[in-house]
Amino acid sequence: MSIIRLYWFDLRVSRRMVLASLAAVLVLAGLIMANAALMASFYEQRAAAFSWGDFIASCFSGAQSYEVTQGSQFKPPVGWLLICLLLAYATLLFPYRDLMGAGRAALVAGGGRISWWVAMCLWVITVVCLCWVAVAAAAAVATLICGGPLTLEIHRSMLLVCEVSADHIFADAVDGTPFLLVALLMSAALGIAQLAASLVLRPTFAFAAAVALLLASAFLTSPLLVGSFLMADRWGGMVSSGLGSDAGALVGCALLFAGALAGGLLFRRFDVLDKEMNV
Repeated sequence: MSIIRLYWFDLRVSRRMVLASLAAVLVLAGLIMANAALMASFYEQRAAAFSWGDFIASCFSGAQSYEVTQGSQFKPPVGWLLICLLLAYATLLFPYRDLMGAGRAALVAGGGRISWWVAMCLWVITVVCLCWVAVAAAAAVATLICGGPLTLEIHRSMLLVCEVSADHIFADAVDGTPFLLVALLMSAALGIAQLAASLVLRPTFAFAAAVALLLASAFLTSPLLVGSFLMADRWGGMVSSGLGSDAGALVGCALLFAGALAGGLLFRRFDVLDKEMNV
């Protein structure tokens, strides 16, 4: 069976699961954006000034690195963690279930392993992109309700609402396209890496590894903790000592291609018949 046919088959079979994930993303994104709009007055900002890019960034605001000082407590970025974990969970279960069902039957019947793997990588990237479309759609609605501009600029006011120290923000407004594209790329790369890990660790442990990586990223800023590139609060385009978009694009591409290549090599030696349905 060709890659395209497998890809369309995966999309058709998984449509209910994908639609449920998109609905969950819409609800969660809407709650995060509503909270940002309501908190604007508390930080002496105007929600009407928030742009489309601001509302998208509010879902991926994250937090600044934790600084160990006397009496300080680590405050995890709950909204950011939830939206990132929801994106990871949206692509977690279907590939393994397909491999234990229709995918295994197709492989036993003579289907190509590489075709299955490439089609599943395309499926993961598609679902991640659809989740981002859901966030963008929710942001567009929030922008229209608040009366803000439909641009991708990210403003100082939104970062202040996201609890970035004013001393660390060096620009009033910047085109947020580089940050958003890198964040999208990193989301897809994490999905591919999780897909590859699920072949070795099974989905439950692969998801646990994703949780651990995101928690570590929330605690520290490092190019190796790739969740840092998913945080507007650590974007070098507006925040001092932040991570640059060029570095993020390089790391994201490296992770995506490494995950796809490693997963493909592992899957060529993967004993499909010896695996059970337990996830």
